[in-house]
Amino acid sequence: MVELDVTRSAVKAGQIAPDFALPEVLGGTVVLQHLLERGPAIICFQRSPFDSAAFEALSALQPEVAQHGATIVVIVPPYRAEAAGPDLSSLPFPAGQDHDGKVARAYGLDLARPHPSGQSRTMPATYVVDRDGRIVLSLIDTTCRDCIEPRQLLAALAGLRRRREHSQPE
Repeated sequence: MVELDVTRSAVKAGQIAPDFALPEVLGGTVVLQHLLERGPAIICFQRSPFDSAAFEALSALQPEVAQHGATIVVIVPPYRAEAAGPDLSSLPFPAGQDHDGKVARAYGLDLARPHPSGQSRTMPATYVVDRDGRIVLSLIDTTCRDCIEPRQLLAALAGLRRRREHSQPE
């Protein structure tokens, strides 16, 4: 089964997150290393750029994520701007477009069978990445229903904050 292969090949907690530089929906480039210079990051791979429920959940989570000094970034497959769907330009966080599926492949999330349109397909997943690039939480969504677990994401960020506070000299 393809989904099981993806869960085996996907990067996991404890590993270093592959760096990426992707064109941002609003123009410019979103670079993981630049985000990590400011603090931890939540990376959310979406199977579709039209999953309004996921974007709403992440948008609602954004204020608490920011309190932890972290940034959310969403990675979506390519899409036509004129296609109907949520307005990604109104998101309170960057949305990068993985045009060739290269980032999804680097994370081991590229499904082997392409979409009938010929585009690659990505297994939805969410990662919490510490400033040093190490993944501290990986949520791989084999059901393609929901890989955003607010309590787990916030608990991982709180754990990172506690660890930073305890490691600072007094």
